[in-house]
Amino acid sequence: MTLKPPKLVAWNLRGFNNPTKVSICKNLVQNHDIDLLFILEAKTNTNNLSNHWFQYQHRIFPFENSCDNFQHSNPGRIWVKWNAGSINFVPQSTTSQLVHGIIQIDAISTVAITAVYASNSHSERLSLWSDLQVISQSICTPWAIIGDFNCCRFTNEKAGGLPLSSSNLGDFNNMIFNTGMHDLASIGHFYTWFNQQSNNPIHIKLDRMLVNDLWLSTFPNSYYFVGEPSCSDHSPLLLMNAMNSKRGHRFLFKNYCIRIPEFWDCLLDTFSQTAHSSPLADFAFKLKSLKLKIKQRNWSNSNNIQKDIDLLTEQQANVLGLIQSNPLNDFLNNSLKSINTKLYFYQTTLSDWIVQRGKVNWLTQGEDDLKFLYSKINANRNYSNIKEITTDMGRFTDHHNISLAFINHFSKLFNPPNCIASSHSFPVGKVVPNHLISTLIAPVSEEEIKGIIFSGKKNAAPGPDGFTFEFYRACWDTIKHHICKAVSHFFTSCYMPKQIKNTAIALIPKLPHANCVKDFRPISLCNVIYKVIAKILANRMKNVMPSIIHHSQSGFIQKRMISDNIILATEILGKFNNNSRNKYFCAKFDITKAFDSVSREFIYKRLADKGFPDLFVSWIKACTDEVSFSVCINGSLEGYFQSRSGLRQGCPLSPYLFSIVMDALSNSMDEAISKSTYTAIASGNCVVSHLLFADDLLIFGNANLENAVTLNRIFKIFGDNTGLFVNPLKSTILISKDTPQAEAICNELQIIQSQCSVTYLGIPIFHKKQKISDFQPLIQKISSKLNGWTAKTLSFAGRVQLIKFTICNTLAYWIRGAIIPKGCCKVINRLCSRFLYFGNTDLKKLHILSWKDTCVPTLNGGLGIQSIDTLYHSFGCTLIWRFLTSESLLFSWWKACYHSLWKPLTGKTSSYWKFLYDKAQNIKHCIKMNVGFKSNLSLIWDPWLNGNSIANYFNCLELYRLSPYSSWAVKNIIMDDCWIVPECFGEDISSKIHDVEIMQDEDDLAWLNTSKPTASTFKLQFYSMSPVVPWHKFIWHKNNCLRYSAFAWLAFRNGLKTAQVLQSRGISVNNSCCFCHEGLDSTGHLFFECNFTFNIISQLLPWLKNRLMKPNLFQTFDSVLDQGFGNININYHLLSACAVIYYIWRARNDRIFGRKFDCSTTVTAKIRYAIAKKTLNWKG
Repeated sequence: MTLKPPKLVAWNLRGFNNPTKVSICKNLVQNHDIDLLFILEAKTNTNNLSNHWFQYQHRIFPFENSCDNFQHSNPGRIWVKWNAGSINFVPQSTTSQLVHGIIQIDAISTVAITAVYASNSHSERLSLWSDLQVISQSICTPWAIIGDFNCCRFTNEKAGGLPLSSSNLGDFNNMIFNTGMHDLASIGHFYTWFNQQSNNPIHIKLDRMLVNDLWLSTFPNSYYFVGEPSCSDHSPLLLMNAMNSKRGHRFLFKNYCIRIPEFWDCLLDTFSQTAHSSPLADFAFKLKSLKLKIKQRNWSNSNNIQKDIDLLTEQQANVLGLIQSNPLNDFLNNSLKSINTKLYFYQTTLSDWIVQRGKVNWLTQGEDDLKFLYSKINANRNYSNIKEITTDMGRFTDHHNISLAFINHFSKLFNPPNCIASSHSFPVGKVVPNHLISTLIAPVSEEEIKGIIFSGKKNAAPGPDGFTFEFYRACWDTIKHHICKAVSHFFTSCYMPKQIKNTAIALIPKLPHANCVKDFRPISLCNVIYKVIAKILANRMKNVMPSIIHHSQSGFIQKRMISDNIILATEILGKFNNNSRNKYFCAKFDITKAFDSVSREFIYKRLADKGFPDLFVSWIKACTDEVSFSVCINGSLEGYFQSRSGLRQGCPLSPYLFSIVMDALSNSMDEAISKSTYTAIASGNCVVSHLLFADDLLIFGNANLENAVTLNRIFKIFGDNTGLFVNPLKSTILISKDTPQAEAICNELQIIQSQCSVTYLGIPIFHKKQKISDFQPLIQKISSKLNGWTAKTLSFAGRVQLIKFTICNTLAYWIRGAIIPKGCCKVINRLCSRFLYFGNTDLKKLHILSWKDTCVPTLNGGLGIQSIDTLYHSFGCTLIWRFLTSESLLFSWWKACYHSLWKPLTGKTSSYWKFLYDKAQNIKHCIKMNVGFKSNLSLIWDPWLNGNSIANYFNCLELYRLSPYSSWAVKNIIMDDCWIVPECFGEDISSKIHDVEIMQDEDDLAWLNTSKPTASTFKLQFYSMSPVVPWHKFIWHKNNCLRYSAFAWLAFRNGLKTAQVLQSRGISVNNSCCFCHEGLDSTGHLFFECNFTFNIISQLLPWLKNRLMKPNLFQTFDSVLDQGFGNININYHLLSACAVIYYIWRARNDRIFGRKFDCSTTVTAKIRYAIAKKTLNWKG
């Protein structure tokens, strides 16, 4: 039975001192059946508590008990009242800012509740945060902190008044970080306090409820309601529990089922049945039958798996108890072995399910961080569960009405009242090249189908049928005939049954306080069999798209980069105020419900206009027309309705089809420019009118009213034909300073002019120099990813993976679009370093290893985490290489502005171009340029002439005379495969040029020894002068386990905090070895001079017993390579050696800090068991 949290309210009443407030509190308690009331800022005199009449007048409950913190402050601050007939609140500690106590909720379960009323003084709040951290150390039950914290967590939690900076919120967030608390989900009002001033209003979220992991797992349906402030300037917080109506959760195939022998019996029985319909319909029917069989089995319920684990654990304990008195009994030992085998099977099975539910792609070895995954699942469930929805019809809290609200909303959205018919003839633009048409309609092969199935994410959320990519992969040999037959039938019949393309809509909250339909982002979950068909079509479109889509669109087009748009937008904005005569605007337009409202008929017509074969269009129509939806509400599928418009965000085809729609807008802009009805921004012969990334639209032009009128006309025609309309309320515009027609332009476009930076594709852009404050969102984003529950629940190896993938990916994205200030880089490095080594971004502890030494490749003795400098180097080199070898709108702009990366900087240049210019000078020696007869290399400035540029051979005056050739490409002096050198270059230069061979193809560029360098190539070059450590091959082998390798790395780098290391830094500690009590507690002694630890390692690497002397750390690992093993055995023993380091270090810490003393036999047994688990599925 699911426990329910106590019914409580916390409310800052600004004085509990008059009958009106008492009456309002009584009504609140009665209306919501409250048992516990925390009155904050009571302002009650201590003497009044001894007055019986005063107590009677302020009584809330008929049978009332109370406590307070009035002895710590006068007038009193916190008064706790509870219904003694229902619960009993037992105070544990009080201060001037908190009351902490426990409540018994059933015979065996208690919860801890802390009521907080924080001081207005920052210094006094620091003592409160300290007190809460002390309390957290003794908490082992569900815990909630509720009340008025007198500060907020994020900058967006305040509206009006002076803006908050992230630094002002640090202390509060650090407390939450250190206590490992989560924000409990909430509904009702977002802001909880109002300053009651109409002229200068301020709204801020000062009141909130924080809970720990145990609370979320014990009360998964709990949330708090922010009510009406009534007689106070603060809103009350009511702890509530969502109504858990009995409803079936949608079926989800658990990937662990493939481990169950009985599952395969069900599979074979189902797919051996005779087909009675078309192959696709029959395949859907078989999946439905298999689903019913699985649901009837006990092993399909993970709760039963947990029960089996509990039972086996109990049996294991009983058998172990019997073995203590009879250790050589064969029956008991065989029983223990059998129990251990079963226990390992069920534990692995359950951990697989937790990893699948956690959906953390960066955590490659999730079974080592199950605590983190449990925490993430609980937090996500509390965050995503929909407790209340507010619509025009009212506020709904029951599951049925919540479901109806979403079903009605999406049914209207996907079925507009007037079906749009495309009547306008848009410019076609580029069409499908003739040589690519055959590739679009080529026959489908089994290899093509298999490749898509085996490349799918195994833990991705499945469609309505519930079957995952992992199911298809694991069962491929059994069901591949059925899959291939079904897919092939679609491509021959152009028919897809509705049950195949049925789609579930998953609702993702856009913000923590989502309580209306528009606060949720719909993501379409398609069936895997549908995804296979759609992916085949998408893969074929992918090869065609670069040839037919306008160069301004960078979304989802091969070899086009999102970063190009961000950089180009910044480059163009840099021109805004360069010339007082030219005035420009940059408008960011938001398209309302773009994917959801686009006309399907327009898509089919546009496909035909672009030259797609009729057969291919028929396939697209079969996939996208007459799609039916259900909505996933709190785990169950609700409703079933058809749709007439829109594309599904989650369908592999949607990005490409949407790009084809937006291409019509791009061609309309080009048509307006050609007819001189619109004036874009130009640099030389490069003209830029707009940039697109899917539906993110940025438009540039001269700041005049005529351009604004033309834009409105284009948008009107485009919207009438496609169903895509601009939302002026979410659009914004930047205009050059002192533009005469600025107000008229804004009025015509009905959008507001921005006076600060605009966020484009997640990066701030502006026509003025950006400030450090513009990068606060990046620091805040990284800080939020390193929050308290993440740090507390992730292992050291898990923290390495989080930084290596999630944090570095976030940084890489910003680096591709902006130059991050050095001050921000220092803050980010400090956050990451403290998070990795201390699990806390705030603590200032002893650093054994520097962050600089950590962020180097494993080959050079680091953890393989990329530093910010490495990321900038890799991206800079990548951008330079692309600039020299490919084409894009960004590169056309740069060539028009600057000609070459090796042309000396003059006048005003952008910060990004300066960065690339400096990088190009440094890597010039790495690039070898072979000239082709169509060479686009800069004639004067690029170093194509035997590693030098022509400019290197002339002085400034001579270069001035060559200025007419400054923008020429090398191909301009090639004719009929011969050099035609201008006479003004002189005989010496002419002779050098004639010595250069002209290739019969395009330019042939090489980076050192490769013609196709990657980011890894550039990273290797960055560290080319760094020494290689000889021990990297011991711990970073193919089959390494990061959990163990990370500690082996610390040992090799002398990064473990042994007594010797601490004493060398002036810290006085007991320096004797806790195992043998003879040697010094040092890395050298622990690994493996100590008799205790040598006994462990020699059990796992038995040849070490034959050595005359005990080996050191390097000799131990090196000895593995001397045994003549094959690769798999070498890796096995290297993994064992790393595991020994990990478990010895744990045993050492258990002895020193936990007073737990495991003998060498126990530690060895733990290591053997861990290695057996890790190597169970090894191949070879």
